[in-house]
Amino acid sequence: NQEGFPNVLDQCACNGRISVLPIDVVQMRALLLQILSPLFYPPLEGTNSTNSTDPASTFPHEVTSCDAANLAMVWLASGDMRDSGHLRQRYALAVMYFAMQGLRDRRWVYSDGWLSDLNECLWLGVQCNNQDVVNSLALESNNVY
Repeated sequence: NQEGFPNVLDQCACNGRISVLPIDVVQMRALLLQILSPLFYPPLEGTNSTNSTDPASTFPHEVTSCDAANLAMVWLASGDMRDSGHLRQRYALAVMYFAMQGLRDRRWVYSDGWLSDLNECLWLGVQCNNQDVVNSLALESNNVY
């Protein structure tokens, strides 16, 4: 039940951390960490990646973190965000969007489709080949240079 679930960006702005997440989002985030962490985050020094099944051993952010990587992971774990497109691409683009403050400070002029349940190839400025693989970004019209 996500009724009354406060927006994570609002939580970050007020508290400096995410303090309220539905249990289903926390559980899906843990599953996504198992899938995505090995692809994006190398093992930390002193860990044996072949013996570690704990995704937290490579993902450097707690569930309460307001870092772009965690915000993207929480976004991906919410709702129907995994139902279209390629999981890796969606995560990477969401990290970029949060890192470049696409929602905060309204720096982007146009964010049509971004962080929606649409295939990421339909997000404004994302250009893909005929297999829906991102091959370039055109973000100049969004005040992103």
